[in-house]
Amino acid sequence: MSYLTKTVVFALLVAHGLGKALDNPIIAGYPCPQEDIDNTLCRGPKDCLYPNPRDCSRFIQCNDAGLAYDMPCAPGGLHWNDATKECDWPANANCVVTPTTPEPTPEPTTPEPTTEEPTTTEEPTTPEPTTEEPTTTEEPTTPEPTPEPTTPLPGFVCSVDDIANTQCMGPKDCLYPHPTDCNKFIHCEVNADGQTGRPTVKDCPADLEWNDIKKVCDWPVNSTCPNKPTVAPTEAPTETPTVAPTEAPTETPTEAPTEAPTPAPTTSRPPFQCPREDIVNTLCRGPKDCLYTNPENCNTFIQCTVNPGNQSGTPVVMPCPADLKWNDNEKICDWPANATCQ
Repeated sequence: MSYLTKTVVFALLVAHGLGKALDNPIIAGYPCPQEDIDNTLCRGPKDCLYPNPRDCSRFIQCNDAGLAYDMPCAPGGLHWNDATKECDWPANANCVVTPTTPEPTPEPTTPEPTTEEPTTTEEPTTPEPTTEEPTTTEEPTTPEPTPEPTTPLPGFVCSVDDIANTQCMGPKDCLYPHPTDCNKFIHCEVNADGQTGRPTVKDCPADLEWNDIKKVCDWPVNSTCPNKPTVAPTEAPTETPTVAPTEAPTETPTEAPTEAPTPAPTTSRPPFQCPREDIVNTLCRGPKDCLYTNPENCNTFIQCTVNPGNQSGTPVVMPCPADLKWNDNEKICDWPANATCQ
């Protein structure tokens, strides 16, 4: 194969992998982190995704060629949540738009000295300290947003080993269960020294609880929260012994078999097969590749991850934010009126 033929084939493969992202504008000059590209090739569904510093309702997606695309969140007021690498409710996203630095313009207070220099008679008088005392230049500087990290967890120490091994760069690195609240989890961020971290408490979407095995907010039946099992045993023994001596022996065996199988299907994964053609053609690199409708639940969707060998995939059930349903046309969690799942 000639050099020209190899170049044409490579260009076609790159163009095909970027087909979906090309629908969105390229952000010129955005520095895609080369380290992330080298480590992940931007193949995972949450790789190479970054917050848009100008707009909380949008985010930036880089590809393995180093191009940055301006991507929108679903309509309805969602913001980019950089901790979970998804569009989320503003209360969970904690997105802060960086100021466009209009502050330096009011700072030049050079006209004040020019007016005072010619009026030498006014210099001995004390208006000069009065002009310097008002700290009006300090007020526009916005150090006030520092109260945002007001949700640290006292007494929790981020794992030094995890930080040293991962630098908390992966989407599931440095995430831990909350010790007292099943609807929250702890996210550690690396400090400037690169060896220690600061813990921040994050909220799961409504009705979801932390699953520490998969490092995601999940349905309560899949939750690994240790606080729930202590509630169920306390009620069961108090009622069963009182009824058991008379009528319970006949009723208990009949009810247990009928109720036990019913919750089982909710925890088991549907026998979904990831389409081989989609995996071979896209390698699930794009933000909307390998996403499918979950026939069991419209408030979730199925995301396929590529197995070694790039010929097959593993289906994973992912939750939508509260009150949203899957829109398979747009490949996003959307308002029920727009959803394709019924």
